[in-house]
Amino acid sequence: MFHRIGLTFGILFLFIGIGIIPSIGINVLEKSTISTLDRNTLYVGGSGPGNYTKIQDAIDNASYNDTVFVFKGEYHENIYINTSISLIGEDKSTTIVNADDYRDVINISADGVILTGFSLTESEWAPYFGAGVRIDSSDNNVIYDNIIVNNFGGLYLINSSNNSIHDNSIINNPSRGIKIEHSSYNSIIGNKVINDGGLSADYSHHNLIKNNEFRYGFGGVDFDDSGDTIIDNNFITGIVWPAIELVNSPQAKITNNTIIDNGDYGISLASSSYITINDNIIKNNDRTGVVLRGRGNIVSGNIIEHNGYGYYEAGIFLSGAKDSIVTDNQISNNSNGIYISNDAFNNTITKNTISHNHISGIATYYSENNTLYLNNFIDNEKNTDCAKSKIQWDNGVFGNFWDDYMGYDRDGDGIGDTPKEIEDDENKDSYPLMVPYGPDTAIRITTPLEGYLYLRNIRFLPISSTIVFGNIKIKVSATNYQNDDVEIEKVEFYVDGLHRRTDKRAPYSWRWRLSSHIKHNHTISVIAYDDEGNTAIDECQVWKFF
Repeated sequence: MFHRIGLTFGILFLFIGIGIIPSIGINVLEKSTISTLDRNTLYVGGSGPGNYTKIQDAIDNASYNDTVFVFKGEYHENIYINTSISLIGEDKSTTIVNADDYRDVINISADGVILTGFSLTESEWAPYFGAGVRIDSSDNNVIYDNIIVNNFGGLYLINSSNNSIHDNSIINNPSRGIKIEHSSYNSIIGNKVINDGGLSADYSHHNLIKNNEFRYGFGGVDFDDSGDTIIDNNFITGIVWPAIELVNSPQAKITNNTIIDNGDYGISLASSSYITINDNIIKNNDRTGVVLRGRGNIVSGNIIEHNGYGYYEAGIFLSGAKDSIVTDNQISNNSNGIYISNDAFNNTITKNTISHNHISGIATYYSENNTLYLNNFIDNEKNTDCAKSKIQWDNGVFGNFWDDYMGYDRDGDGIGDTPKEIEDDENKDSYPLMVPYGPDTAIRITTPLEGYLYLRNIRFLPISSTIVFGNIKIKVSATNYQNDDVEIEKVEFYVDGLHRRTDKRAPYSWRWRLSSHIKHNHTISVIAYDDEGNTAIDECQVWKFF
């Protein structure tokens, strides 16, 4: 009969990397490096001499730093680990520990334990509320590459720090997949948490949540009274509650996450301040993409689209937000782009592109003392819906780009000559941009505007196409709003691909006198060249007669 004891050589080396996360000034254990070369190894489930029948018997006879190796099979017991050992299963799919609905499957109270290679199942539901793995008052443990399935709770960390929980599959645990209480400086990395309560943390600080998947459960990532957290590069989908929710949890960094197709908010902050939310994809969530409550939060560089269905839903909702910054986001195809409620003050919204939103680009309700400038409002159902609000729509130099602005730029400086009126006398953009804001030189044809009828240079009511009768002066605005040192060298005018004029001085224009007896449909193209070698192009289709 084959003696499995010979597998000793297969477990001589067990390596797991160590990482340091410096971004909030803390050290967080990502992985640890452990060698079993000098350890005594005890075996469970094998057929050779010295093998144990029960895992607990081997653990009880193990000494500090020993390894307990468990051959594949199903073991019906509850495991208690109170000394620093490595507990290693032969194969995580076929090495099964079943608690038979009694207490925890594995309970760890020692420091420095390694647990890997098991399926852990059937912890007790009521009244004990057991877990697949419970780590209680225990530090510096590594729990990796296990299947934790069909328990009341998946993995609990209680009063425990500097633990690494990585690359586990945590499935069908209806309480929480991972629960962290009064536990700090832990790293939760690369786990798949599926069809359960996600991850929750209470009174736990300086934890790292990175590279995990949270799918199809009632909870996503939920922090209460827990600060200085990093939530980075997670994939969250199919969650009933908010995908990420922070309550009274300051100074977190929520970065590079993909948050899609969830049933509630994408990210919700409640009384949580100095949070950074940047470079996330927040898409197709049933309610608002990002809800901001708290002070000093920054939302930047995110793609926020197709979120919310109701009138009070939005890509970003500022409710009780103060002294916060919303900048450089792509906010499109939401119910509203941005909604600002009456309890949001002293916030700055700048450099966002707000487009194709179904109700409005920005909605406000009795809102005051908020500033918006250098934003692009493009193809929204309506750009603003500002009920009884007083907003600062420019910073004294630059306003916003409005695709429905009808004013002129006679001096060619890229700023409209007349203010953009916004619903009432209390609201106006005094410095509307003539071309969309961006990091590079931009150009826009301002006459003729697309979708209008012109009789020579006189603009009439909007129509479905751009139609010109007679000669017309083609006018453009070209500028670089971001860099005053960049100069426009020239603007070239083309009709149907043929060069017609080069203008080297603002305001840039060309009088189109060409007859159109044969062909009436034309393409006007303009190209701006700046002194750094960059170009910008704009085009419009025009029907010209006479």
